[in-house]
Amino acid sequence: MAAMFIAINGPFNVTKASPSLPLFHSSTPRKVSRVCFTSASKQSEAQNAVEVTRDKASNVSEKAKETGPSMSEEAKNTMREAGERASDMSERAKESMKSTKDKAEENAEWAKEKTISAAKSVTAKTEEGASSATETAQNLDEKAK
Repeated sequence: MAAMFIAINGPFNVTKASPSLPLFHSSTPRKVSRVCFTSASKQSEAQNAVEVTRDKASNVSEKAKETGPSMSEEAKNTMREAGERASDMSERAKESMKSTKDKAEENAEWAKEKTISAAKSVTAKTEEGASSATETAQNLDEKAK
């Protein structure tokens, strides 16, 4: 920024140094540009912002150093609690799987008994139907004689 200011305002400074040069001499009075003042103030604001940022960064690092050991303890406690919760969830899952297995075994046994009962019923009805057919055949045979 400063180099640009010197490059722009250099010819004007030459006229001040040697007013006898007609090339650089101006008949109108020179007006001072506000741009140079604005940029200079912005540059000082930027320097202040850098200093403020450095201060904030050092404050944050100091706080991190102070809270570091306690945070690690908190992290250890959190990890321990998470491990306990995970083992509890594992136990609950085991119990749930066992109860599901038991229910499946009970249902399989019930289905087996129901199938056996149905098979016996079908067998009994078949035998009953066969004996009825035999009796009918014998009755027809006797009537035919």
